[in-house]
Amino acid sequence: MARPLGGIRTCRAGGDRRSRRSRGQSTVELALALPMLLWLVCGLLDLGRAYYGTITVTDAARHAARTLSTANQAGGGPGRAAGCAAVKAAVVDLASSAACGTSGATPAAGQVVAIVTCPAPGDCGSNSAGSPQMVTVQVSYGFQLLTPLVSSLLPVGTLTLTGRAVMSSTW
Repeated sequence: MARPLGGIRTCRAGGDRRSRRSRGQSTVELALALPMLLWLVCGLLDLGRAYYGTITVTDAARHAARTLSTANQAGGGPGRAAGCAAVKAAVVDLASSAACGTSGATPAAGQVVAIVTCPAPGDCGSNSAGSPQMVTVQVSYGFQLLTPLVSSLLPVGTLTLTGRAVMSSTW
């Protein structure tokens, strides 16, 4: 009787029962762990998106305040419309449209609202006091979460991310 090459033993017909059981166990473990892993990945994705949104609205507020604080060629301020245009240009990657609102305006999901406060009553174009005054820009974004479980925990479904900048005017 000849031996198999290399001393390998042949398995009997029912010998792979153990490997079938471990495959079934692995499938059950994956089925139990996969929802939690997907929830964690989606949560991290939402966290990254929220961080990006916060940085974007803060930078937009700084950019608009910087634009509003510098004097134009006539020696006056650039006007409230220039601040709104600066915000719209800075948040173009975050939202398709931005609105300039009044104090207390809350953005809906996916919308950006900018509130511009100037030292001069009117349109940020003149300073009757003659000394530097503070220009304030507040930009808010209605952030909507993608993760269903976390978004269902929020009472309104959206988070308001806010950036604020205050600068001294030179006009």
